[in-house]
Amino acid sequence: MENLVVFPVSVAVAVRRSQSVHLADHSNALWLLVFPRRRATIVTCHDLIAVRAGLGEMPEHRTRWTGRVYQRLVLRGLGRAEAIHSVSHATATDITRLVGAAATTVHLPVVAHDAGQPVLAGPYLLIVSSSGWRKRRDRAVEVWRRLRDTPAGAGLRLGVVGPALTARELGESADLTEYITTLRDIDDATLFATYAGARALLQVSRYEGFGWPIVEANTVGTPAICTDDEVFREVAGTAGMFIAEDLDLVDWTGLARRLDAPETREAAFANSKRFGFEQFADGIVAIAQATHEGGTPRQVFPRMPR
Repeated sequence: MENLVVFPVSVAVAVRRSQSVHLADHSNALWLLVFPRRRATIVTCHDLIAVRAGLGEMPEHRTRWTGRVYQRLVLRGLGRAEAIHSVSHATATDITRLVGAAATTVHLPVVAHDAGQPVLAGPYLLIVSSSGWRKRRDRAVEVWRRLRDTPAGAGLRLGVVGPALTARELGESADLTEYITTLRDIDDATLFATYAGARALLQVSRYEGFGWPIVEANTVGTPAICTDDEVFREVAGTAGMFIAEDLDLVDWTGLARRLDAPETREAAFANSKRFGFEQFADGIVAIAQATHEGGTPRQVFPRMPR
């Protein structure tokens, strides 16, 4: 109701006294189909995952017909924007392909919080995720189990921030539940304390637009074990530890050893410095200025080398 009634009415009133409109969530882009076109419009696009699913590009997920209609309207609305701010190069590639428009990439900023008191004991890996189909928490559990089976990873526990793991997600690790701790509804200080105590974050989801937990973990020097995916290579940079889709091809012993290397945590902390608020603010201002001047927003961040 809020998105379909309250939002368009409140924006319609605000637009009358504004020179430009910046929609911070691309899912509201469909309203650009009805807003007056005399206003400059900027849309922040986090990802086009729902749009791609609606177009049938994700065989793992079938969108209902109402969702397909909605996502096509979102896609058309994006085509009306004067400028599109993309949170990653990977998302910008999807925008160019599906919308037919260029997007300017400005990475999201991360604000580090003072860590509170540790709440998890012992060496552990960490999952910070919802239980959606894209998150592949079952795969993260399998990664944990395989690392735990190595000499360097023996005794590793697993921390989960989010809903409790289901029986399906536990799979062959159902007999290891005594080594798993679940945290829910925690504050920022506790979250960052949990990040700081982890040997590594497990970010092995599929179809992401950014990978926020990676940057949060990096701010306290915790590295991330990631799916070998374009967006995660962009966000984790050279600090990421990337694993093949076929887990039988992974050198688990070598990966477990990397967790203890001082340079691994140093690289993670250094990577987080790429995501400061000043860079983000400068990038957004540049997009707005270029839009008002009728120019093309400059590319603020270069593509990360592979």
